[in-house]
Amino acid sequence: MRAKSILLITKVRIDMNNQEKQATVPTKYTISTLEASQWSGIGINRLRDIMNDKYCPFVLMVGERKRVKTEAFKQWLDDQYSV
Repeated sequence: MRAKSILLITKVRIDMNNQEKQATVPTKYTISTLEASQWSGIGINRLRDIMNDKYCPFVLMVGERKRVKTEAFKQWLDDQYSV
């Protein structure tokens, strides 16, 4: 199951000349930290450091696991100058 969700995030579209690549935007409500890291290009350790903040706007706790809310994460990325 984990491999399937990673494939959804990292799937690329390549044109006939193999020049254009476009990352697929995740459509699930929440994604794992690994998926968010792969999709955004932010390192997994840096992303975990950001998510450890008590007031992080895109974290959803599911039991003891941290999930990333995709829409809030996209909005947060748009608002950032540097990470």
